Amino acid sequence: MRLAVDLVILPDPALTAWAIAANRTLTDRRLPLGDGGGLPHVSLSMGTIEDHEIDRVADALDALDAPELVPTAIDTASGVAVLRIERTPLLVALHEAVMGIELSREVDATMLVGPPDERAVSWIRTYPEKAAFERFDPHVTLGVGVPDAAPFAPRYPPGRLALCHLGPFCTCRRVLR
Repeated sequence: MRLAVDLVILPDPALTAWAIAANRTLTDRRLPLGDGGGLPHVSLSMGTIEDHEIDRVADALDALDAPELVPTAIDTASGVAVLRIERTPLLVALHEAVMGIELSREVDATMLVGPPDERAVSWIRTYPEKAAFERFDPHVTLGVGVPDAAPFAPRYPPGRLALCHLGPFCTCRRVLR
């Protein structure tokens, strides 16, 4: 069975809790985080794999280290609130290493968790051209709208790298490993 996947940094518990709390202040609930929703994360690469490839991809992630995350601002310009993360040299190097892990770009909506989402399918298919390398824009998606969030810390300790199954809106719906 082929799965749509996201290779991500799952933030440390403090940043995860902050993101979920910020999400809960939003009135638009299309992108819930936490219980029954998506997992706060920083995407490093997207694509598809066969389910028997989970260990290969996760083992490659296990060989890498997540850096600390340095938030810079909450950005709501697109209508979707994101916590911008500083594009540090260590984070860029990690992104480039993760982009070297072989993933397929052959994707359709049946490979996602949950309802079909053709925008997510298109994003996964074109991730290298739209969101990788010089276009890498590290962030944690908070949801739709303008959150009434508490101040965030100036930096957060390293989280962990994970392989996640993607759902609607390119949300991480479950950790595969």
